Amino acid sequence: MKQLADPFFTSRTTRKVGLGIPLFKQSAVQSGGDLVIESEVGVGTKVTASFVNSHIDRPPLGDLPNTVMLMISSNPSLFFEFKYIFNHNEFSINTDEINEALGGSPIYEPSVIRYLTELIRENIEELKHGDQ
Repeated sequence: MKQLADPFFTSRTTRKVGLGIPLFKQSAVQSGGDLVIESEVGVGTKVTASFVNSHIDRPPLGDLPNTVMLMISSNPSLFFEFKYIFNHNEFSINTDEINEALGGSPIYEPSVIRYLTELIRENIEELKHGDQ
């Protein structure tokens, strides 16, 4: 677990460095948040990143809905949970709920990806602008 934050360690054989987790952690910490990794052999790994939205050093989050759906649709056998908290209000969605609602349709189907991307986008916007 200690090696996860080391940019000069990777378990991959294609290259000698692994910058993903270290850069993700640096972004979270520099913006007043944190990155926590919990892992249990044979069970799975939970990665939780928090960012302080109003922090001056928070990098732009980019297109969060598309990023979330890219991770989910590219890894249909993995469990993902996305939680967005803004001013103590939250929206969350996870792949177990999605798969149950789909009733067997694949999560990587283009129409499903488009629908879920818009669902995430609309809920984030509602949280950000709902109190106005």
